[in-house]
Amino acid sequence: MIDDPIFFLHFLEYSQEIAAGTPIVIEVRVMKRKNHSGASKRFKRTGTGKIIRKRAGKRHLLVHKSSKRRRSLGQSVTVHPGDVGMIQSLLPCPK
Repeated sequence: MIDDPIFFLHFLEYSQEIAAGTPIVIEVRVMKRKNHSGASKRFKRTGTGKIIRKRAGKRHLLVHKSSKRRRSLGQSVTVHPGDVGMIQSLLPCPK
């Protein structure tokens, strides 16, 4: 019950009434913003603010894929505009 912040604030107000001459400092802590660890491994921000990702399909079964296709799968691409909002919410802190 003491861990409840509302109870604690009521307790502070009550203690202020008891000792009117002593100042009471209430410290409010804001939680730190943190990036989603899985998203930070998969997505990067460019200098202009775009979000880039790696292409899928270059982990295995590469023998039957052409060299041109394998080269194109190795390049990074920008994230689809429909997914940018969700990924930005997972990565609130720019690096």
